[in-house]
Amino acid sequence: MGKREDLRTKPYQRLHVTPLPRMRIMQPYDDSSVTPRLSPNCLSAHSEGSNRLVPSRNDGWREWAWEDKNYWVSDEPISKADFNFTTVLGTVKLFYLRSKTFRLGNIACWVDDDDHKAVTLIGYWEMTYNIGH
Repeated sequence: MGKREDLRTKPYQRLHVTPLPRMRIMQPYDDSSVTPRLSPNCLSAHSEGSNRLVPSRNDGWREWAWEDKNYWVSDEPISKADFNFTTVLGTVKLFYLRSKTFRLGNIACWVDDDDHKAVTLIGYWEMTYNIGH
């Protein structure tokens, strides 16, 4: 009875399980690969201290707050601002406001010097409500 009880209550002691290697989800299995520790960061116009989004170069932009939300805005065409940041795996997200009330314009955004890969964000729309994207 003693031997049978051990098999029922402690089955994990009978198994030999090799630890899984640390890998990224889409990476092919490789038990010798080493995935470095990732330390992502988040910068925001809402943040305080070292995570606050502040331009390294600013030509025509200013901070603006509306209902506890902070934005960078410009009233001048062809205004430019540069922001220094680093990425861990290359993910960059930019949130912006769309509105008819505020008569917003468009902005072209790109990373590094790849202005030929610029994405245009359109701020003005005909909807009667303001919404962040």
